[in-house]
Amino acid sequence: MVAIVADFMEWQDKLGATIRRADGLDLVRPRGRSPALPLIKWSLGALIAITLAHERRHLWQARQVRNSL
Repeated sequence: MVAIVADFMEWQDKLGATIRRADGLDLVRPRGRSPALPLIKWSLGALIAITLAHERRHLWQARQVRNSL
């Protein structure tokens, strides 16, 4: 369990650093493919927003597990 939390926190640090590096970039024009649905292209801003929502869901899931114990 400790290793899972450490891995998650490391991922959060990397994600935060990536978002900070995007400061000042055009978040609308650059487009990238969705990792889950490669046929769909999203703007950089949308990809960041989707990733943050996904991370919030992980935190919600972890709270649900913790509260059920």
